[in-house]
Amino acid sequence: MVQRAGYSLMTASDAFQNASNQAAALTFDDGYADNLEVAVPLLQSCGVRGTIYVVADEIGRAKPSWSRQAVEQVDRLLTAAELRQLHQAGWEIGSHCCQHVRLAQLPESVQREELGRSKAMLEDLLGVSVLSLAYPYGEYSPVTERLAAELGYTHAFTTAKRGGSDSAFALKRYSLGGYGLRSVRQVLKLQWALWQRTGFRRHSGGTGT
Repeated sequence: MVQRAGYSLMTASDAFQNASNQAAALTFDDGYADNLEVAVPLLQSCGVRGTIYVVADEIGRAKPSWSRQAVEQVDRLLTAAELRQLHQAGWEIGSHCCQHVRLAQLPESVQREELGRSKAMLEDLLGVSVLSLAYPYGEYSPVTERLAAELGYTHAFTTAKRGGSDSAFALKRYSLGGYGLRSVRQVLKLQWALWQRTGFRRHSGGTGT
């Protein structure tokens, strides 16, 4: 759908730095092992790479601590070795904090710890700068945005459901997760957003933003 609309799929950081306005990123939250086992082979067969946002303190766990419905091993999280494998294959590893927390509800000192330590942990693991951030639950505040910039991120994403802005640290992201009617609504929302960017531009003769 996205590629048919004329967009090139790439990592989040590459899309953020791309000046053509025809770049899009495919992203995955939390760092589940099935990203590597299922999603990566399928996407690589199409020549597509993406970004996986990892909860740093949960790396290698048999199941995530934040989900009551999670099943051990079925919902296991990527190990350090698997994250290195993904990085070597050209995928981007971004930060999803140290724990799966609602940043906007935390004191500034705790937010700084979550953002700063997760970045440092992933950089030590991968040997590269970690520039991309996705807020757990899509939640953030002006304090969160300021801290992300101070700590060396270049951009951060929130979910479209909770809004966004023109700020590099509150970029909109469209979710395609879930099942049934929820999934249908999310796909329709993405289709509408693509039409606004491409269909309206074609019919109006204007340029996209």
